[in-house]
Amino acid sequence: MKPMTKYACELDRIYGTETEYGLYWKGEKMDIFNVVNKDFTRTIFYLDSNLTSFTMLFLKNGSMIKKDNLGGDGYNDCTPEYATPECRSARDAVCWEKAGEAIMRDLFDLSGRNSSNFLMVKHGRGLANPPGIGNPGTEVTCGHHENYSYDEELKEEFKKDSWEALVFMSFLASRILFSGAGWVDSRGFYQLSQRADFIEQKTNTVTTQNRPLVCTRDEPLGTLSPPRFHLIAGEHLMSEVALYLTLGSTGLILRMLESGCGFSDAPILSDPVESLRLFSFDPALKIESALSGIKKEIRALEIQNYFCAKAKEFINHNPSTEEEHDIVDYWASVLSRLGEDIYSLYGELDWVTKLCFMESYLKKHGIQPENIGDFHGTPTQILDYCMGIDLTYHFITPDGLYNKLKSSGSVKRLLTDGEIFNAVANPPQDTRAKIRGEMARLLITGKIKGWIHNWNSFGFGECPTNPLLKGALVAMEDPFDFHCQSWQDRKRSLGPI
Repeated sequence: MKPMTKYACELDRIYGTETEYGLYWKGEKMDIFNVVNKDFTRTIFYLDSNLTSFTMLFLKNGSMIKKDNLGGDGYNDCTPEYATPECRSARDAVCWEKAGEAIMRDLFDLSGRNSSNFLMVKHGRGLANPPGIGNPGTEVTCGHHENYSYDEELKEEFKKDSWEALVFMSFLASRILFSGAGWVDSRGFYQLSQRADFIEQKTNTVTTQNRPLVCTRDEPLGTLSPPRFHLIAGEHLMSEVALYLTLGSTGLILRMLESGCGFSDAPILSDPVESLRLFSFDPALKIESALSGIKKEIRALEIQNYFCAKAKEFINHNPSTEEEHDIVDYWASVLSRLGEDIYSLYGELDWVTKLCFMESYLKKHGIQPENIGDFHGTPTQILDYCMGIDLTYHFITPDGLYNKLKSSGSVKRLLTDGEIFNAVANPPQDTRAKIRGEMARLLITGKIKGWIHNWNSFGFGECPTNPLLKGALVAMEDPFDFHCQSWQDRKRSLGPI
């Protein structure tokens, strides 16, 4: 693969995630941005006099918070969304996503005064209905989107029903073995994926209806950068290691496709969207789905074993990063243990951890499902409690089930609390997020005036020390550029700041 920018080498990739947080109202709907913790707000981004007027705000750690899905009652129906800054590794993307949980918790004072108004949950479904919350209404989905820089030629292949696209979709449909967040639906069936029911076709450019497995919307990261691959089939994972494996394995498969890796013997699913749904209803990992062109069916675990083995071969014969080796080793370990005993992944894979809690609760009530994850016919009160377990697992407050497990040392970790705490206040130092974070910090402290318009543009306001800068724009078109010479030149012209 040829270098993608003058700053990037063939091993570089931009990673990022976007998390829409679900809201469960305990009373009348309101604009939640009217009740933010403004003391905390002033420490993370520039706050104007009318907080409700914004649709997008950039933080000093390089990330962004916005009001998404506006409609119906306007801001009262908005979905709060946190997007990580541009990261240069899967591990960093995990770190800044987990920092986002801490930011959202403190920004909306979820353990304080707002605890009586609404719940904000990092969860992909709007169906669970634990006691005291009230009916959340019709079933909805909140998105967890993954972003990767990728090659222009691969982008064009993904727009067609090409071999590369079919290979990648087979990987995605089976990836839920570790990328699935898990949930139990109202009928009493446990699914690996919270998102599978909402994926309707193989490719499309839209993200809010007729949702595709592969989104082919053209969205450049900047004029000097590769395109952004916007993957909307992701899951609201709490597990650091599951998210790390999800992002890392996906980035590696993209690199293999960009490099022309031979996937001539790849298991290509006949209907990857239907396969995704079949695999989602299969916590026992036994269901098979049809392959394209031949009268043969295959399990998700077999597909993933193929891709993992191919990735191992690829990194052993090509320049590769330490993270890629770590990803492949962990990938192989997870698949091996899934093949032997899914329960050995308790504390690592979200869907396994939640399933263990639910099955334990059922056993206390003398219920032993005939098949793994089949709670169909379970008494309504018990099923509602299992749905409550599903939801409380995703609370981002300390009383959330996952966070309790983390505090007790019962989950496998990738990060330290110190790393996450640092990422709340600071951007990655090896992407343009570093520049954007510096801009936000100077705005917060009042040392400069202006606006961060979007991911790659800043406009100066009134500048007493250099009036000529008013209205000047700083373009940050290369996401790999953490220096930005035009920013350095204009900042220098302001004098000491």
